[in-house]
Amino acid sequence: SLAETGNPNPSESQIWKATRNKLIARRMQDFLWKALHDAHRIGKFWLNIPGYEERAMCNACGELETTEHILLLCRTEASQQIRACAIKMLKERMGSATPALTIGTVLAPAVVRTKPKKGQDRKAQDRFYCIIMAEMVQILWRLRCERAIQFADDTTKWRTKEYATTVWNRAIDYRKKLDFATARMSKNARSDPMKLVKRTWADHGMYNPPPTDADPLFWQELSGVLVGRSRRRRC
Repeated sequence: SLAETGNPNPSESQIWKATRNKLIARRMQDFLWKALHDAHRIGKFWLNIPGYEERAMCNACGELETTEHILLLCRTEASQQIRACAIKMLKERMGSATPALTIGTVLAPAVVRTKPKKGQDRKAQDRFYCIIMAEMVQILWRLRCERAIQFADDTTKWRTKEYATTVWNRAIDYRKKLDFATARMSKNARSDPMKLVKRTWADHGMYNPPPTDADPLFWQELSGVLVGRSRRRRC
């Protein structure tokens, strides 16, 4: 699955280490670990429990609900839109060199080594790719949990394309602000984390780098992100 990236044959230790990458939220690290160990209670897990076999199937597509199906194949309107938003952002930056969406690149985004355009920073682009993939996976899993558990078979409550677009834009905006806020609070004097963060987001047209220290209101908002004032929904 990683054959088309710059690290086609990662070792098991590299993959496990990648799931603990600091760019990936802790709850998503746990999700990725379980997914790689086939430990989620989805799909074939339910086939061995009498009376619950129907839970093995995606309630939208009627197919066996595997991790790959949830993240790459589910045809619900919201899921397809989230994947489209992620691909659009990546292609705006990487063009035709954007890695294909596979179960390998989705579950181990920190292992992927991208191919930057001339004059672009590979390390910054790898960070960007990892962040976008992690956010995509997180939202897709939340949408699935909401649809399968909270809304069940009530299709009138399933999320729309417009809702998915709004959720995606807010998630990326929050993640960018968190990236800048964390860099600003860093005590690492050897490497300047702010420069790397700026390079991570600088090449993306929709989300320009934030102002300098001359704009105190912007940084005041970011400090609120770090101390937990933002109300992000958790699945």
